[in-house]
Amino acid sequence: MPPISHTYQRRAASGTPFREGKIAREVSGEHLPGHLGRTYDGTLIAVPEAEWTVFYSMSTAAFAQTLKGLANKVNLAKFKKHKR
Repeated sequence: MPPISHTYQRRAASGTPFREGKIAREVSGEHLPGHLGRTYDGTLIAVPEAEWTVFYSMSTAAFAQTLKGLANKVNLAKFKKHKR
């Protein structure tokens, strides 16, 4: 599976439109993508290839809906911007 760029990680993490403004104002643009990248790399190691096959057969719309559902479960408080 190819690596996911930080741009796509940020888009996936945005979830639903009402959260986008909150994310732009309150979520660190450095911490969240870094965390997602590390989690993704670990998942590739820990999850067997056969477990990914469910995603291969999904339509683009179903895959997008799945990503949005997962993104809505992210605890954004863990990735708050730090005031300088």
